[in-house]
Amino acid sequence: MLHHTRNQPFKTLYKLAVTATTIFIVSINQLDAQQKNLFEAVRNNNLKEVSALLNEGANPNAYDDDSDNVLINAAIYASANCMKLLLQRKANPNLKNKYGQTPLMLCTHELDKMKLLLHYDADINAKSNSENTALSIACSEYGLYKNVKWLIDNGADALFKRWGG
Repeated sequence: MLHHTRNQPFKTLYKLAVTATTIFIVSINQLDAQQKNLFEAVRNNNLKEVSALLNEGANPNAYDDDSDNVLINAAIYASANCMKLLLQRKANPNLKNKYGQTPLMLCTHELDKMKLLLHYDADINAKSNSENTALSIACSEYGLYKNVKWLIDNGADALFKRWGG
């Protein structure tokens, strides 16, 4: 079932159920200029522009051609303040990309971002398509002992299984 409203200026819409909400997945080349500008503002960590675009109705849960959503882009390219702005505007911290990765999995090297995502109910034990979790990713990166400890202290399953093992 496709949904379209006046507040959804997308050309093509796909419905994806996530927890108790519904989000819209669209290709960035099918996004209107406002959505394209939001991705660019996030990638440039331009908080003023991100705020203005969200105030104009840009969708904080939109996806780009690589199947990364706005919050995943913020986790990779932007500051924790940019992520907070998106989360305050209802960006879903548990949306996954085509590899099943969540924003939490993509910022395990930045403790402030992980804390922020958990505050907004990110699933600390979410698994990617390859069975990785934020904890397994943090464990695989050198020098993240403090982040690994924080994940475990905050409920990450230390008995995770990876690659069928």
